[in-house]
Amino acid sequence: MPLLTIAIPSFNRNEILRQNLAVLLPQLADDCRLLILDNHCEVPLETTLAPLLRQLKPGQSQIVRHPVNIGGNANILRCFELCETEWLWILGDDDRTAPNAIATVLSAIRLHPTAGLLNFTYCGFQREGAFETRGLNDLVARLDSFGMLNFTSCCVYRVPPLASHLRFGYQYGIYATAPHTATFLASMTPETQVCFRTESIIDAIELAPELWRLYGPMLGIITLLEIPLPPGVRQILHQKAFYHFEPLTLLLYLLSEFPDSPKGNEQVGYTYCQIVNRNYGFLPSARDRWVGWALLPLARHPSLTRRLHAGWLTLKHRFRSPRAKTAAHPSMTDHSARL
Repeated sequence: MPLLTIAIPSFNRNEILRQNLAVLLPQLADDCRLLILDNHCEVPLETTLAPLLRQLKPGQSQIVRHPVNIGGNANILRCFELCETEWLWILGDDDRTAPNAIATVLSAIRLHPTAGLLNFTYCGFQREGAFETRGLNDLVARLDSFGMLNFTSCCVYRVPPLASHLRFGYQYGIYATAPHTATFLASMTPETQVCFRTESIIDAIELAPELWRLYGPMLGIITLLEIPLPPGVRQILHQKAFYHFEPLTLLLYLLSEFPDSPKGNEQVGYTYCQIVNRNYGFLPSARDRWVGWALLPLARHPSLTRRLHAGWLTLKHRFRSPRAKTAAHPSMTDHSARL
């Protein structure tokens, strides 16, 4: 029986998936199975991928097409439900694997056969050294990046211990954009081992801006804390999971995400208020908590805030030294560059 299922949940990324499979398929070993979950794509994945999958052995690959689009996060949980092997690697359809990715994963599985999770790296993140944790308290305390823990393409799960905990993924994880993480956290025992590896198994990712907005997880991440957790874990988990902006940066980010229209401005006010009220009470910085709440009036009047910000940028530009004007360039930390 195969040891590893590589499951790819996908929706309307047929060509990107076809290109990435061209890198993945030559690596498939006899103890691997490929499972593709078609989330009711406009063009069925079977139509796009059939010529490519013919090179595999009979029974080594399967495409499951859902009768309706069940949502991306539910499609991730379906990977667990349909997995028939001990180990599962959920690979994003827009993530291109490293040339030796499958061999790296199989080697780590054989090295840690009783682990609950193997967490690898990708081209955009380097881990200083490999380490292992045991139990939920140890995991949360030593976790180096929640983003890596929640990045499906870098996680390989041992499925049997998770099967009876999928309900937590559906109940708490879908809105948090972390159904797999919610399932795993809920399944952990004091003996559950997580192995953090240094090997990179993803060479490139292609994010679709229209499908990914940072404020989505910021709104929903709080639901992860409703999983039954040991005492003292929630505060630390929130600090590591919540993508924290300074309050003013958060407001300016939201102004850049939504148009200057009645509907867009209403969305700015609602989203800012929800993020602050849901999350800022957990922040360790009293300053951030108070500033976050103090900015609520500006968030509720985005048109005025946009004019104030535009005026501030004008004054900033007018009084900036010639040398500073020459040196200025857009960056992720420059609010004006993002608006």
